[in-house]
Amino acid sequence: MPFYLPLNDRFEPGHYTLDLTVHSEGRRWHFTRNFTISRQTANKWNSKDVNLPPQNNDWYYVLAGVLLILIILGYVYWRYRKKQKENKALKDELDRLKS
Repeated sequence: MPFYLPLNDRFEPGHYTLDLTVHSEGRRWHFTRNFTISRQTANKWNSKDVNLPPQNNDWYYVLAGVLLILIILGYVYWRYRKKQKENKALKDELDRLKS
């Protein structure tokens, strides 16, 4: 008989210990079991759990946007420095020709 225990969170891979006590009709049973959940098993159970909210991966988009801005700023700075060097070379050449 399968028994589902809602966790209200995603399964994480790792080592776990189940410590279970059952009471029924005046009797008591106690079970302790160590087990391991692999990444594949955690992903399998997480994909089947309809009560889990979808994972929020918005930070990937934020990170991609920040990287794109940094790349653009780096390119603009590189072009600016290149133009400065070209202008300085032209100015030096003009000054040399005037003399």
